[in-house]
Amino acid sequence: MCIRDSSSTDLYNWTPLGLVLAVPESQHIIERPKVIYHPSSRLFIMWMHYDNFEYTQAEVGIAIAKSATGPFVFQRHFSPNNMQSRDMTIFQDADGSAYLIRASGKTNLALSITRLTPDYLDLEDNVLSTINKSREAPAMLYYEGNYFLMASHCTGWDPNPAELYVSTSVAGPWILLGNPTNDNNTFYSQSTFFLPLRDQYEGKWIFMADKWMPDIKNATYIWLPVEFISGVPVINWLDSWDLSIFNKFKK
Repeated sequence: MCIRDSSSTDLYNWTPLGLVLAVPESQHIIERPKVIYHPSSRLFIMWMHYDNFEYTQAEVGIAIAKSATGPFVFQRHFSPNNMQSRDMTIFQDADGSAYLIRASGKTNLALSITRLTPDYLDLEDNVLSTINKSREAPAMLYYEGNYFLMASHCTGWDPNPAELYVSTSVAGPWILLGNPTNDNNTFYSQSTFFLPLRDQYEGKWIFMADKWMPDIKNATYIWLPVEFISGVPVINWLDSWDLSIFNKFKK
């Protein structure tokens, strides 16, 4: 059970960095790792979905490192807010607050959001907000006063139409907007993260998704630019693109 890393200075050219985390428990799996930086402790903190092969343990795991390239040291695994947890992501807000968003409950009964403690190493005692629908594969971004949460229906490894929710607060309430991709199969992929860009593309995002089928063991990824139309994120299919496309989008 391990995680490997790669680095890039331009998002086009990538250098493999090798193994950054190894957990010596062979009967478990790690999925959807997310890393955030804690400025006070100067630690890079990785949260992940931690499970057994039957997906019945349903926990989160935490690892820490002094560098983004590791090595990460595994700290512990646990049930967040004493609930099952599977697909998950971490969202770090502009004020430094960070949140765990995950498919929670038996068979992913809901999406639950809990604020991380100030050191990013634990969770507050109470769930902050919940979307009471069977959903998974959460990804969140903030744009001009609104939080947008994208999620997937629960259809195993098979693709399905994505859903987009909006709220003026991470605490909700969340309003369903529809499918931001306008594609019934979300381009045969499943959401995993919105990557915020920097420098000349500050305020722009890349939609990142897992393409599980037709070969789960050799699954690939889809990256697409996020366009905002009337303040709402829209994701369209492009056979090829580069970062200059963001200059063509209307502000």
